[in-house]
Amino acid sequence: MSLLNTALDGLTDEDFDIYRPECWSSNLHNLGRMRTKERVVALTKGIADIFEASQLKFEASSEIPSVWNGREVRDQWGYWLRNDSAQRLLQPVLARRLDLATRIKAPADHFKHVLFCVRLSHESLGIGLRLSRYATIDVANLLGRAQAQNDGFAQVLGEISADIHLDGEPPTAQTLLGASRALMSGEREWLDLVCHIPRDEVVTLGDGISATIRNVATSLAPLLNFLLWSEENDHIDVASEISNFAQQTEARTEAIEAERVSREQERAERAEKARDRTSAKVAAEDAWRRMQQSKKRPSQPPEAASRGEDKAASSSRPTRSRPQRPAAKPKGRPKSTDKGRTVDRKPKKSTQRKPRKPAPVFEVGQCCMLTRGLFAGKTGEITGSEKPGYYTVKVGLLEVNVSAYDLGADRG
Repeated sequence: MSLLNTALDGLTDEDFDIYRPECWSSNLHNLGRMRTKERVVALTKGIADIFEASQLKFEASSEIPSVWNGREVRDQWGYWLRNDSAQRLLQPVLARRLDLATRIKAPADHFKHVLFCVRLSHESLGIGLRLSRYATIDVANLLGRAQAQNDGFAQVLGEISADIHLDGEPPTAQTLLGASRALMSGEREWLDLVCHIPRDEVVTLGDGISATIRNVATSLAPLLNFLLWSEENDHIDVASEISNFAQQTEARTEAIEAERVSREQERAERAEKARDRTSAKVAAEDAWRRMQQSKKRPSQPPEAASRGEDKAASSSRPTRSRPQRPAAKPKGRPKSTDKGRTVDRKPKKSTQRKPRKPAPVFEVGQCCMLTRGLFAGKTGEITGSEKPGYYTVKVGLLEVNVSAYDLGADRG
């Protein structure tokens, strides 16, 4: 069931009106375009069985103005193109065949591959094959296979319905190949093998439009398979390009890996050398410290050593107790105490501060001179006092809060 409550029974006048030029850039019509997109998607997906053998995938254009569509939604597309794996296989070849400016100019994938497209615009519904000039591989494959298999090319052209036109005329081998060469040279932007159905006829058909889409798809499926490049349908030797590119990529990967391994080895060698230098430096510092310690240790003469041995031997003998001598009097100046002895005392500095002069007093409106700070030497006017001992002084256009001690009478 549709989330937008859309009746999937064909297309209506509202579906076409939503793509009028005045609606292209308006976001007010996003909901209407979403409903129309759902109908177009359902109609285009209804022919999935026809392209199952070709391994195509389905996509649809955006219904919301954005930078990718130039902020304009001129039409609604539902289309089938080659699947993701095939696109990834051809991506390097397409990138090499298109210069950077061209790749930037045609960023969308549907520009680079053949499409079976159902395209709804303000005036009509277009059903058929579309080839852009950026789809260089499919266009070249069409030219190469048509040249190699003339009979097969004529056969697939004969199966095309009479309602399908190229530039307003039924396609022939000459006109189709000429248009393909014009695409390759850049003289054309699009090659359209399309059945155009006016909007009034589409609305009249109702849900019968799905049968018309199926008939056109069945008619063009042989031509699509004829020109669609694949590894089995390669008439321009793209496989060798892909193989060469794969070999170059592998060689480049091996070179990058070898360079990485070389850098790691060099990094490991530098780290090993740094560790050796550090170890040598530490060993040298340890040897230097041991040498310095051995220099500080005094060497004992033989006599002193023998005396030390005699002293150690005598200390093991029993000794007689000797009377203790009275302790020597300490040298230096005698110190007195409170009990008659002299005391050596230094005079202490007085820690009392001198009494501070009273701060000058000013009245509001009185002129004064600032004696300290950023405005020292400037004259000002007392404008108020927020707390005792501080005044608000106006100096020019500025007002500053100043201590009374930093103010003096104006001598002017």
